Parts: sequence; structure tokens; C-alpha cells
Amino acid sequence: MKQPEKSLNHLKENEAARTGSNDNAENINFLQQNLRKTGRILVNDLSEEEIEYICMKITPRKIRVYFQRHPQEFNKIRPGSRAASLSDDMTVMLVRKNITKDFITSFIIEQLDVWRLEIEKYQKMQEEKGESRSIALLETIFQSVFRENVGLFFKVTGEPCYKEYIALMEAALQLLNEKKKREEISIETLKSETEEGVKRGEITELKEKVKNLTAQKVKLEQEAETEKELYFKAQTSLSKLSERNSELESEVMLIKKQIEQEREKEERLQAELDKYRKLSKYCDEDTEEQREDYQHTSICQIFTDYNGKKCRRLADIEDRRINRFIKIEEEPPYFGNRDKLPLLDGPDTEKFVGIWNWSVIPNYKDSNRDYVNKMQYNSNLKYIEVVEFTECHSYEELLERLIDKNLSCISGSKVLFVYQMTENQVNGLLCGTRELEFCNGYVRLKKNVYILPQYTIDSGDVIEIAGKKIYRYLNMGIPQNILQVKSPLEVVKEIVVRRATSARLRQGGLSIKETQHCQAFLKELPEKTMYQEIIDAYECTEKEAEEYLSAFIKQADSYLSENDIDMETLGAAVERNAELVRRCKELLLEDWQKENSEKLLMAQEELEKVQRAAREERDNYITYKEQHTKVQEELKELQAETSKQEKLAQDVQEKIAARIALARKDASDFISEMAFAMPIDTKSKSAMSEGSSTSITYRKKKYHLGTEITDMDSFEEELTENLILSGYDERTALQMAQIIVFAICNNMPIVCGEHAERIADCISPMFGCDGTCMISLPIGEPRCKEICDFIGQEIKDVNRVFMVNGIFEGFSLSAFHEIRQRSEEWGNKAILIFPLNGVNIEMISSHVWNQTMFIDGDLGITDFGMDTLNAFHSSVDFALEYDIEVFRKKRKLLKQFYGLIDNMAILNYAKYLAVTDGTMETDEMIFIQVLLSAKSFGKKEDFLEKLSVVGLDVKSNRYIKKYL
Repeated sequence: MKQPEKSLNHLKENEAARTGSNDNAENINFLQQNLRKTGRILVNDLSEEEIEYICMKITPRKIRVYFQRHPQEFNKIRPGSRAASLSDDMTVMLVRKNITKDFITSFIIEQLDVWRLEIEKYQKMQEEKGESRSIALLETIFQSVFRENVGLFFKVTGEPCYKEYIALMEAALQLLNEKKKREEISIETLKSETEEGVKRGEITELKEKVKNLTAQKVKLEQEAETEKELYFKAQTSLSKLSERNSELESEVMLIKKQIEQEREKEERLQAELDKYRKLSKYCDEDTEEQREDYQHTSICQIFTDYNGKKCRRLADIEDRRINRFIKIEEEPPYFGNRDKLPLLDGPDTEKFVGIWNWSVIPNYKDSNRDYVNKMQYNSNLKYIEVVEFTECHSYEELLERLIDKNLSCISGSKVLFVYQMTENQVNGLLCGTRELEFCNGYVRLKKNVYILPQYTIDSGDVIEIAGKKIYRYLNMGIPQNILQVKSPLEVVKEIVVRRATSARLRQGGLSIKETQHCQAFLKELPEKTMYQEIIDAYECTEKEAEEYLSAFIKQADSYLSENDIDMETLGAAVERNAELVRRCKELLLEDWQKENSEKLLMAQEELEKVQRAAREERDNYITYKEQHTKVQEELKELQAETSKQEKLAQDVQEKIAARIALARKDASDFISEMAFAMPIDTKSKSAMSEGSSTSITYRKKKYHLGTEITDMDSFEEELTENLILSGYDERTALQMAQIIVFAICNNMPIVCGEHAERIADCISPMFGCDGTCMISLPIGEPRCKEICDFIGQEIKDVNRVFMVNGIFEGFSLSAFHEIRQRSEEWGNKAILIFPLNGVNIEMISSHVWNQTMFIDGDLGITDFGMDTLNAFHSSVDFALEYDIEVFRKKRKLLKQFYGLIDNMAILNYAKYLAVTDGTMETDEMIFIQVLLSAKSFGKKEDFLEKLSVVGLDVKSNRYIKKYL
């Protein structure tokens, strides 16, 4: 949800006033004083009592509504709670405790700014009426929300004052309050006594009282003027502080210099961060976890003894670290000291080295001995084999060795090819199955490998097992750098040459010789730029190479220019002889006309041809313009006739609706009358064929048109407001809006249990005032193609909401499948709603729940809906954004339901929970969705058993109970 822009600006100023180092605390205080001079209050200036006073004036109910509209921010300060269930004391306590959080600060400051503007407006109005500034200020305090807290009033308005002045104003307010009460009593008494005919003496006494009160008022004005003089004296003392200001300017300059240094440091860190982000794309990090249902994971080698094939335990893997296994000879070879394992799973090639998961249990005959009860070959875990080339001393030599020669005696699927860099460190290139190809016992680098990650490791992390050198860890992590196997120019050249085949060039119109020349030219193109060749020749920097090339170009340009002595002499001689210049021009003109005579003739003919065509087009334009004027007049007549027919059709429809309502009171009359009546359907203007029995109508309500919506948060808020206006409680309306937005973003239809029309009425005004298009499928007639063509025509220019009735009748999913497949073409321009219309929900296939989002329209209804809803024009980019780590956590939470519902359904539900940052316990809508998916598989009891294990009692929920 969005924050108001004005509150965010205040928030930034508060942050600027708060942040800074401890060494510059004095300077930060100075900046805070400057903020106070602008008339704005900082949250740091408020005491806990003042914060509590402000909350009670705002009212805890409004604060809870603010929390409900920002659930994600609220969960950060109060996880696991619902804002609607907070008490007043708890609401105020949360604000007071989290007043420094951006989420709370922006809300408080926005409300204070509203009050401050009201105060300024009222005080200005009093002064315009002729009241003095002191009286106007006193009346303003009396009418404001701060009449019980005068000190907070002056904090909010930003006017400096002393405690004595505040006490004086409180006393003046008390007198003013008593005065107003006495005036009211006097006026009431005066009225009553006037009606009864009071004596003039009593009236005189009342006037005397008024005179006394007026005197008190004058006295208060004098005291206020005195305080005003004190205020001006304080202003004078403040001017002396300007000297201190000049002293601080030098310190501010120092701070700016430090800020500049920090900015440079930030740029360096940002460059380093970008580098690591790039390197993280090539990170060697497997997500395969070790199996918890096995006791050990070991690297073993297959051998043969008198009992057949067995595995020799070489090393163990714990927390993705490889530890060499050493058998303790003094202890029995069982349990953790076992060095030989039976081969129960996996390859059986002699001397093959691999990774197995295995577990043992005590022997039932002798508990001191063990028995390998289960063993599994783990093909997902891969160790990293280290191959060292002693003749290599750089990455370039290492890469040349990999490209030029085939390698043998390598069996691992991940290999780190290294060379010795120092006594304790080696550098290497990591290759996997994507980079290597295995052929006839040899290994070589694939030709389409362009980039390899570089690593530096300690020699001590390389261990030797079964004649192989192995890296101590299963993963290498983020590489230190990236090595280009081939230059980008070389790669581009290979791609171009590979695509420029003879057949393709011949198709382009080239002859055989031209094709050969073209291919030869492409193959002979240099793979290095001029700068790279100069750098290789002179071993210089790129800047020096640029200077050499620029000098060469400058020298060549001097030979081609007219600035040399010979050309200047010849030009001067020609310019002095006018007759020679004229003769040269004539000769040049004659030669040019002779050489281009044919082209001039052709150009003249082409010009005449274009002129003739222009004349014809001008005549055609005049004719078409006359026809266009005539057609426009006919169009206006047709539009008038169409409007008349539409009005007639609407009148007929209203009369039929009135007759139906009347007929429902008397079923027999209704049946007898409708037996002779023909159904009337309002069809689209051109999409449906004549004689079609498919009914298409448009459902509209009264709308209040609002502004354009451009972001998804505003779309969700306004949709929630429409659902509340339709009679849903706030919590249910928010859940429904989140599901609807999720379905639109993922191009998923919405299945409605009940009150589908009410849901459609709330969604359709989010895209304008056209209403909902209601389509009824005829039973037993294949009309899906016509309907899909109609929907495609309707959404050409605008987004539309379509409610398709009868999609599940007859228990056939052919219509669902056809419309669902065509909806991929429409994207989120067509919002599809499929109502159940009384179909038993248990008859719906699980295939439907995997591709749709379900909404129970009867859930959370607390009132009748309003007649008028809010309508908008939306230009929203419906693209979901969510944290991939949050998605993985949500998917892990739903892992317990694997086997009960489809994997695709689990992915959709996890994505929804990641987007909304919700849980199944708090979101009843998504809980019902998962329950229906499990029921369609016949796994309801297993599903409930899973929930009981984690302590969820769903049977106590009255909404969910009806689905059990």
C-alpha cells in the first residue's frame, strides 16, 4: 500500500535530522534546529504522554483501520496478530513503542500537518474578523484539539514559548471558558427573564457583569502584549546566535567533504557489489540436501572379494564437507567404524568411486554387531575432482592445455583444473558436465564453452582418495573471477559464419561465386580490434594504443587535405585567371552532361510519371472526400436508429423482468404465460451468428467515476473498498481483493461458489463503466468457438469482466478446457468468472483447482450492498513482484501436503502466500482452496490429519466447516 507523498517528505526530513555519526552530534542538533525553524515538528520532540494524547485525539479505531490497510508493515511490528482485534490500549501502546518506525512516523506527522493547517486557517479567519492577534490565538487554541494540552499546541504550530507563557495561556483559556459559560448562562437567563418581564435593575446588574468580563478580557490582552514583548526580546537574543552560525559554517563544509568521501566510498562498494552480483550467476552452489532418513553419507569405491561386489568406505560427508574415513583397528568394524558396505544399490563397475547414503541397525542376534538395513546410491551429490597441470603457470596456459589436448583418467562430473600459484595455494578453472564432453575414455572441453569461473583454493583443502585428488567441500561457492575462453568478437564471428551457409546466401539472391567470396570474407575477418593488435605488438596500455592510432590518422589526413604547399600554389594560380576558371567549369559541365545524358532522360520521364500520378491521386482524393461526407451522414442516421432500437430493447427487457417478478408470486400463472413466450437475449453487435442460442447480456450498476489508477497497490485498495460497499467485512474484502489481483496477474479464471454477480459487480468498475458481460452456455451445444471469438472482439480496446454461466453443467470439462486455452491469448485483458450455479463442489475435478482461484462469495457478508460503486480507468501493469527466498519458505511450509494436492497447485499457493506475506492459518480463502483441492483427490481425511498434527482445529471455523 502507498504512503502519502507529504508524509514521506516529512519522514525523510526526520531521518535526515536523526542520522549521523556520534562525532558530529553537535552538527546534527544544528540541523534539527533548522527543521524546527520551518515550523514542522519532529517525532523525537514528543514525549510519551504527548504521543498518547495525539493517539486518543486521532482515535484508536482510525489507527486500527490504518493498520488493516497496511498488513505487511503491521506484521513487522506485531507479527501473528490481527489489527481488528487490538484493544484501544494495545493500539496506543504499539504507536508509542514504534513511533520511530517509518510506518508510524509518516501517519502521525500527516495527521499533525492536517491539524496545523486547520489551526492556521482558523486563526487567520479570526484576525480577518478584526480580532487582535492575542485574542485570535486564544480563540484558536480554545477551538482546536489541543485545548487540553497548550504546550503541544505550540509544538505543533512551531512557535517558540516559555513555560510561564504556556501557564499564562492555560489560565487565559480557563478564564475564557468560564466567560463563555457565563455568557451562555447570562444569555439564557436574559432570554427567560425578558420573556417573564424582568426588572431593569437586574438587567443593569447583568450588564455590570458583562463589563467586568470585558475588563478581564482587556487585562488578558495586556498580559498577552507583555508576553509578546518578551518574545521579541527572545528574538533579539537569538540574533546573537548568528555568530555561532558563522562558526558552524566551516564545520558544515567539513561535513560536506566527509559526505563526499562517503559517497566515493559508496560508489566503490557499489562497483564491488555489482561485481559480486555478476559472479554470483556462476556460483557453484547445489541445493540438494542430505537425506535425514539415512545415518551416513559416504564416498565409497567398489571392489570384489570372495562374497562378491562390495563398497569400501573412503570418506564421509557431513554438512557438505568431506572428511577422510580412518578405521580404528582396535575397535570392532561395526556401526561408525565400519569400513566395508554391501552393494545394495547403484553402479557395480569395478573401482567405481561414488557417493552412497546408508544406515545400520543392531543385529537382532548380537547387539554388538550391526546390520546395513538400507543403502541408496546418491546421484545428486557430486564431489569435485582436482586435476593439476604442473607444466602450467597461468590461466592462459591452463586454458590452452584444456583446448588443445584430450584428457584421460577423469571420471568425475565436476573437475577443477589447477596449477600451482604459491606453495600453499593453487588457481583453477571449474568445469562441469555442461562444459566437458566424455568420449572413448577421454575428456575434452566443448567447443561452445565461452566462459569459465576462476577459483583460488588452499592446497591443504585438496585430499587424496583412491588415487584421486578431491576438493574437501562439495561446492566451490562464488568464483574470484570469470575467464573468457574466447573473445566476444571470435564468438560472434563463429555464429555469423555458422549461419551464413551457402543455401541461405543463395536464397538471398547471391551467385555461387558471390557466396564463396562472402564466406571467405567472413572467415578472414580479424578476431582482434586494432587496439588489441597494437597492444599485443608493443605491450602497451589501451590509452597508448589509442594515441598511436590517432597520430596515424592525423598524418594520413594531412596527405589527403589541401593544406600542403603544392595544392595551395596550384589553387592560387587558378583563382587569378577568371577565364581559366570559366573554361574549366564549361568543360566539366559538358563532360558531366555527356556521361549522365541517359540518367537525365530517365529522371525527366520519372518526374512526368510522378506528376501524372499526383494529379490522379488528387482527383481520387476529391472523390473519396465526397463519398466520406455521404457515408458520415448515413452513419449518423444509423446511430440514431441504433440508439432507438437499444432503448426499445431495454424497455422490453425491463418489462420482461417485471413480468418475471410478478410471475414468481404465482407459479401457475408464470408457467402458463411463459409457455407461449419466446426468450429474448441481448446479443453482441457482430460476434454471435444469427440463430445462436447463446445468451449474452450486460449487467451494470450505478457508478461514481474516480481518477485513473496506475499502480497495483491502489487497484487493490479501491477493489477492497468496492467489496466493502457491497456488504463484505473489511478482512474478507481484503482477502478477496488479494485473490482477485493474484488471479488477474497470473491469467487464471475465478471460480465463485455463491454470489458471483456481486463479485463481478465489484471487479468490472475497476476497468470503466461498461459493466459485466454475462454469457450463458447452451446445454448440449458446442458454442465455445463463437464465445471465444466474441470475447476476443470485446477486449480489443479495453479490459472486460466476463461471467460465463453453465461452464460446469453436464459434468463435462470440454468447455472449460477450450476457454481456458484461448484465455492464454487474451492475457489479463479478459477477467473470467466461472460460477458454480448450484453444481456440487465435490463434482469439480482437481484439474480445475490447479488452474483457477476459488472465492466463496457467501463468506464475510455482513450487510446489504450499496446501489452505487466506485468506477475507475485502470492502466495497471499486472506483474507480480515477490522475494524468491520468501517463496521458497512458503513452499517449504506447504511441503507437508505433497501427495495430497498437485505440485502445480502447491507452487501457485506458495506464490500467493509469498506475494501477500500471509499464512494458511490467517487466510481462510486460500485455506478453503487447499481443502477443495485435497477433497477432489479423495484425500480429505489425510489432509485433516496433517492439520491436527500441527495443532489446527479447522472444524471450529464456521466458514470452513461447511466444506467438511
